[in-house]
Amino acid sequence: MGVRDEARERTRARVLDSAAHRFRQDGFDAATIRGIADDAGVSVGSVLAVGDKQSLLVEVFDRGIAELHRQAPGARGSAAGPASSSAEALLAIVKPFLGLFTADPALARRYAAILVAGAHRSEVFDSLARRLTDEFGDRFEAAGRAPAEARARARAAYYSYLGVLFSAAGAGDRTSPDLAALEGRLRDVFASFDREEDRRGAAS
Repeated sequence: MGVRDEARERTRARVLDSAAHRFRQDGFDAATIRGIADDAGVSVGSVLAVGDKQSLLVEVFDRGIAELHRQAPGARGSAAGPASSSAEALLAIVKPFLGLFTADPALARRYAAILVAGAHRSEVFDSLARRLTDEFGDRFEAAGRAPAEARARARAAYYSYLGVLFSAAGAGDRTSPDLAALEGRLRDVFASFDREEDRRGAAS
């Protein structure tokens, strides 16, 4: 990476740090591009080169999710439990991310609304989706599923996970679900995959 590219990346990081701070302190609607620029010590043009307010919020959330993924203990290759604990294994993978959606429900609702509108692409549908789907697939394989079935289940489980998050954060849920409630919803969703397997086994 050249000197100019490094400077651009440093500016980008400052802008995103400032955006995260202003969004959390002022709220999305009250935060301004000028305020973000002043906070970051850059020009308004430098902020807009990174993105508009909606783009900045998406990047702030995506960056937080990516950082949590790097820090998460449930990386690929770690031990997975038996089939009966598949739901808990999947929940352990996503648990670090749930705090982002309960710490600031108003921002989470806006983030979900932006993604549902489809105007801004998010890493939750791209590289982060692939990473978590791979980890889900590893757990299903470790629980005895054939590779093809494990991959299919992993994709279904991932989009079920997103559905629970978006339902809580973006579908007018003003009750600000706490972490335990969100975990409970996801545990039930993930457990349904094991119950399906149990029904198939009993019928065979």
